[in-house]
Amino acid sequence: MNRKREELTWMHEMMDGELKTIFDISYDAIYMSDGEGRTLKVSSGCEEIWGYKEKELIGRTIYELEKEGVYSPSVTRLVLEKKEKVSMIQVTKMGRRLKVIGAPIKNKQGNIIRVVNISKDITEAHFSLQGEKNFSPFDHHPHEQTEKLNKKKLQHVHMLSENEEMKKVMFRVERAALVESSVLICGESGVGKETIAYLIHELSTRSNGPFVAMRCGGISSSDIEKEMLGQGEDMGAIEKAEGGTIFLDEIDALPLSLQLKLSYFIEQQLKSSYRSTRFITGTSTDLTNDIKRGKFRKELYYQLSIIPIQIPSLRNRKEDIIPLAFHFLENLNFLHKAKKKLHPKLLKKLQNHYSWPGNVRELKTLVERLFVLTEGEWIQEEKLMNDILTSAKSEKKIEIHELMPLKDAIHLVEQELLRKAKKKYKSTTQIARALGVNQSTISRKLSRF
Repeated sequence: MNRKREELTWMHEMMDGELKTIFDISYDAIYMSDGEGRTLKVSSGCEEIWGYKEKELIGRTIYELEKEGVYSPSVTRLVLEKKEKVSMIQVTKMGRRLKVIGAPIKNKQGNIIRVVNISKDITEAHFSLQGEKNFSPFDHHPHEQTEKLNKKKLQHVHMLSENEEMKKVMFRVERAALVESSVLICGESGVGKETIAYLIHELSTRSNGPFVAMRCGGISSSDIEKEMLGQGEDMGAIEKAEGGTIFLDEIDALPLSLQLKLSYFIEQQLKSSYRSTRFITGTSTDLTNDIKRGKFRKELYYQLSIIPIQIPSLRNRKEDIIPLAFHFLENLNFLHKAKKKLHPKLLKKLQNHYSWPGNVRELKTLVERLFVLTEGEWIQEEKLMNDILTSAKSEKKIEIHELMPLKDAIHLVEQELLRKAKKKYKSTTQIARALGVNQSTISRKLSRF
């Protein structure tokens, strides 16, 4: 009996040793999990690919690791959910791009007992496909080259999103690209309204035509009509976009007189069988409130908002922060012929310790700043501490994303303060002390709210 046990132990050890040898000599990365998604074995080189040593991965679930952004999305999770083989492109925390095939191993009862993933690192191949020119670090590159790169990557970066609201946005983008209807894109400043507008244009039948973007809020009231409609022999933005798409951002900044002219122009297009220009507009304000206050024409709002798209702020889709950071770094690495990497600890800070009031634009700016200021290969957490956390400490505790009457703003702030204080303190006396007012004032306001 003991001899049989020894033989079985020897066989298991030999099989484990052989399996480890196969894992380590394989050119591809191998990742094995049990039926509950717990990591059992990984091949050598995991630190370079996933940012963790072998001992730091084994025993941990793929759900924990996916949440930390080690890989996005988890192929093992998808295999367990679908109960079948899955093949896809995966992005890791270290900025590696992997082509992954995941397959389930089932017992006689049909239950999954193991999931094995084989991943091929295609990062370098991805870079080489992007262009044949060699660029020196920090050289000035033609605008056309940057534009070409951004066009290639534009669709991919938004498809990376794991956020449910962004998936709804992408569904509307795809539907909007099939028709000629006007689109109103809403969202805070910096969320990527122009990017979404351009994506609709690129996916539509107008992609061979021009895409013209005009920020209405950045032009003086005396020049805006000329810029939009033209004057004399000077073409306006709408005419320049003929055959393509015009994106009018900050549409709420248009003077009422110009809103009327734009409404008339759109009305004439609707009556015609040929629409010379497709209209996509953007705003960071609530246009329905502007209509109530007489600052925006109701008929123009209806003409522009046939397909409304609301883009969530970055702080409300934190699962997208790491993929977006990788995307921006990848662009910079390609343009400057570099191979810089974002350290896992830094990525954790990016995702969990900042509210991103400037949204995607702020993230892009920060990644570029860290890229420029970092001398070595790894962009470390210390750089982030110097460049962002100090500003995060002094970050405004109240953020204003749209204009409203002062009375309404005070009312909303009072509500929010009372709600937070009520969660933290048990009595109205404690709340009054924390907010610096009388207890009777707190009681009166709580009964009103």
